[in-house]
Amino acid sequence: MEKSAGLVRAQSAQFEQARDEALGRAAEALIREATKQLREAFTDCGADVNGYLERVENALVQDWADLLEPLPSDKKPEEEEESRDHDPEHATRLNRFEVNLLVAHEQDGAPPVLYETNPTYPNLFGYLERRARFGALLTDFTRIRAGALQKASGGVLVVRVADLMTDPIIWERFKRVLRERQIGAEDPLGPLGLYATTLRPVPVPIRVRVVLVGTADQYAA
Repeated sequence: MEKSAGLVRAQSAQFEQARDEALGRAAEALIREATKQLREAFTDCGADVNGYLERVENALVQDWADLLEPLPSDKKPEEEEESRDHDPEHATRLNRFEVNLLVAHEQDGAPPVLYETNPTYPNLFGYLERRARFGALLTDFTRIRAGALQKASGGVLVVRVADLMTDPIIWERFKRVLRERQIGAEDPLGPLGLYATTLRPVPVPIRVRVVLVGTADQYAA
């Protein structure tokens, strides 16, 4: 009896392996064909975009099982999904390929002109939006929010110099961003030395003209 049971288990494992290999080959063919059309559509968008699409394609081929809908018997009850061990912010399955559209401008529209009346750290440089869960603050890349500098990229940003120079940390980073011509979302508490384990978005290039509005004395200073 034990010998027969072992033989059944071995044959079952071989069947499952052969099934997975067949499904993997079929999934790879479908993914390659679909992403080929996508990559052709974005050929002129630069090496960064094409490199990202290539990495997405390889990740989908490697994790093709994420494309399969689980059977009803395999689905976990809602209360189990919301347990402490389940992290809804963790980029798993297909959620990791979502796109966070940070800023959008009309292709044939006029350059943006933005007047920032409240130039706080997050309003100028962007921030990471968080939500509380079991006493912890969680975030992911879809919660990156743009600041005035990102929104005004390609156009003009107008700021009152008195408001901007009130906080020396904001003023120093503002000058550094304009000097380096790139910006990334950063925690407002980071410059104070209060760093935490979180996302560190790659800085993106910006092209913006800044108009500082102030008095003659401020200009002379």
